[in-house]
Amino acid sequence: LPVNELADMPSWDDFYRDYVRANRPVVLRRAARSQRAFGRWTDEYLLGLWGNRRMVSVEIDKVEVRGGPRVRWPFDKFVREIYKEERKAELFALIDLEGDEALADIALPDPARCQE
Repeated sequence: LPVNELADMPSWDDFYRDYVRANRPVVLRRAARSQRAFGRWTDEYLLGLWGNRRMVSVEIDKVEVRGGPRVRWPFDKFVREIYKEERKAELFALIDLEGDEALADIALPDPARCQE
């Protein structure tokens, strides 16, 4: 199945008709660049926001299949560790933003908002 790549954000109607209803995959190139988070979320910014107050679940042995060994670390420790040469390809974390002030930096584009 060919995958369309769009350089511009489609309207909700076009996205729904051409991709959702048609059950067709699409890649929205450069869509993340329109988010305030794209330019704002540097290590320094997130460390200032969360520092050692935010605990994250860190997977050791970064692989495609989830479920490997995990540890819980403060966010600032995770950031320090991921830049160590011996850990370069080893650590992975998914950070839940539900209810977090960082969500203010993300706005769902029209195609991602359910209008039905």
